[in-house]
Amino acid sequence: MKHLSKYLSFSILFLMIIVLSSCEGLSPVSDISEGNPDAQCPQAGYIYHGSTYNPIWVNGYSIGDGSQYLYQDNMYLNADQSRGISERSYVTDNPIDLTCINSVVIDWENVGWDWDNNRSYLVLSSYSKYGKYDDNEINFERIRPFTRRIDTLDVSALTGNYYIRIHAIDDGTDGTSTINVYSVELLE
Repeated sequence: MKHLSKYLSFSILFLMIIVLSSCEGLSPVSDISEGNPDAQCPQAGYIYHGSTYNPIWVNGYSIGDGSQYLYQDNMYLNADQSRGISERSYVTDNPIDLTCINSVVIDWENVGWDWDNNRSYLVLSSYSKYGKYDDNEINFERIRPFTRRIDTLDVSALTGNYYIRIHAIDDGTDGTSTINVYSVELLE
């Protein structure tokens, strides 16, 4: 009986080692490289495409009235101001190395009020995670509402780590800037 107990203990230990070693590749991927370490530029790809990548986006700079939500199929920002200025933004929680990235591509629309104070920004900053829309090294700006479209920001000259931010801003006496973002992609 003593030998049987030792044999069973050894067998169970051996099986546990086999099971645990085979689980090494089963942990969920938590970075934007989608588990592709062999890619020439592993950070290339979608950093937002519906809810799949929501964990890397956090609330950014905010002032005035409005709201923002990460929905199942889009990122929503609403800067709604009746006096002064209103701004809402989302930002990547950690900076992203853009050394091998040539373009940041955004699929978005602005369905806010039709006037010059309704503005939309795609912003990149190496130093400011929670900055305002004008606190950046490079940005893409749209004024007034626009139907769903894909815009591209050339970042081929950038090297190093950058926060990526999306801002809705309304700085009139009354109005809204309402942005829906459907995807953000980094291209080599």
